[in-house]
Order: sequence, then C-alpha cells, then structure tokens
Amino acid sequence: MSEITGFTTDATAALPLYVLDREQFAAWKDGQPAATQAWLASQGFTAGAFSTALLPGADGLAGAVIGVGDRADAYSYSHAPHALPEGSVWQLASELPAAEQALMQLGWGLGSYRFDRYRKRHRAPAQLPARA
Repeated sequence: MSEITGFTTDATAALPLYVLDREQFAAWKDGQPAATQAWLASQGFTAGAFSTALLPGADGLAGAVIGVGDRADAYSYSHAPHALPEGSVWQLASELPAAEQALMQLGWGLGSYRFDRYRKRHRAPAQLPARA
C-alpha cells in the first residue's frame, strides 16, 4: 500500500493558499491588486467547486486560490493536491474555523492518496504542513 505524501513538516518555502467559495470570492478579489484581479478575470475564475487558479508574482508563482463547494464536505478540498504544482508546499492563508481546517486536512489526505501497487504514480501531490 502507498504512503500518503501530501503532508510535510518543512513549511519554510510554503506559498499562500486561499480557500474560497463563490460567496467569499468577490470580496476577496476586490481586496487584491489590480494585476491579480485582471489575471483571475482572464482565467474566468469564480471560485466554483473544485476550481484552482495559480497567482503570478514577480519571481514566478506567488500563491494559489482554490474554490470549494460544500465547505462541510472533506471531498470539497480533495482536488487541490493534484491541481496545484507537483511537490509544491502550501500554507493556508484563509481564515477557516478549526472544523473546516480539519476537513481540509482530511480532504487533502484523501486527494493525495493514490493506490500504486500495480501502477506507478504519475506525479507527486502538492503538500500542506502537517498539523499535530
């Protein structure tokens, strides 16, 4: 059986990860720089369920936004480990209640897992710092 590789203990190079639903997205977007707003608009990103947008920065990747549907469902977060760049490390930048953080961790772990006894993994998942 495979090990779950979607978590790390080293978050020194972690990038900000914003977790938003459609209702939160407009207010969050209005608080972003004009270049970020234009970038998200050009991608047609609306924070719909299972959506992802990478945010550019001066030196490359500056962060990411994931859209979630039902915040009380762990599977709402399960797309992120394989939608974000391979092996990248992310730190939650959104304010989430403890229960939602736990659901995100569970969904991230479920999304990171791949049964690879008979077939090799195509890529490594993105990682979150492990919570104690």
